[in-house]
Amino acid sequence: MSERSKFLLVILAAILLAGLPFYGCSGGGGNSNTNQNNDDNVDTNVAADEDGDGVADDDDNCSREANADQADTDGDGAGNVCDIDDDEDGVDDASDNCPLTANADQVDTDGDETGDACEEDDDADGIADAGDNCPTTASVDLTDTDGDGEGDVCDTDDDGDGINDDVPDNCPLTANADQADTDGEAGDGVGDLCDNCPDIDNADQADSDTDGTGDVCDPDGDNDGDGILNDPDNCPDEDNFDQLDADCDGRGDACDFSPGTLPGC
Repeated sequence: MSERSKFLLVILAAILLAGLPFYGCSGGGGNSNTNQNNDDNVDTNVAADEDGDGVADDDDNCSREANADQADTDGDGAGNVCDIDDDEDGVDDASDNCPLTANADQVDTDGDETGDACEEDDDADGIADAGDNCPTTASVDLTDTDGDGEGDVCDTDDDGDGINDDVPDNCPLTANADQADTDGEAGDGVGDLCDNCPDIDNADQADSDTDGTGDVCDPDGDNDGDGILNDPDNCPDEDNFDQLDADCDGRGDACDFSPGTLPGC
């Protein structure tokens, strides 16, 4: 083989060896190339997230305070955790009794420091507003005489007769638009439709035996509540269960202006 041929073979071998990686050699060129390639694959464009909440600063409505949910009640672009007025009602959250519900008037009927606008039971009567027929006036029985959906305690016209209770209505719980009151010379102030003695003046509506008929017109009533009916009570308007009548005049001592003036019985 000529010297020229030998020279060409050496050159060719050197070229081939230069292109092969040297695996297993920590300082070899092969590893250097591999590391370089790995470095080239690192993403150097990761978005900044200052508060570490998983939302990039450019998209974070509170970039310096963690709030992964990005809640923004008033939709003003500032998240609730960094917004001093979450509901945008003009009252700062620190003093707002409904920080997430707009209520500039801050009305708090029951004085429990939670505003009516966000309270489930405004009048604190134990009945949630959703089912309370007087949500801002305490009323545990929910009585609604006229069935208009508004409880009596907050209804200005309980019987729905067009006459407001405070006029006053002479039968506030019985509809009587004409307000007829025919007993006595000028009426007794109680409308005929709800008067337990509509033909006799009895403003106090006393009904001792609770039978619905007033004492003044109840023949079998017990006006004085002594357990003895008016007839034969010898003092129908004075409590005298013993019915003592010293002078035997038929009028009990309790109501006799001059007991004992006649011979005894």
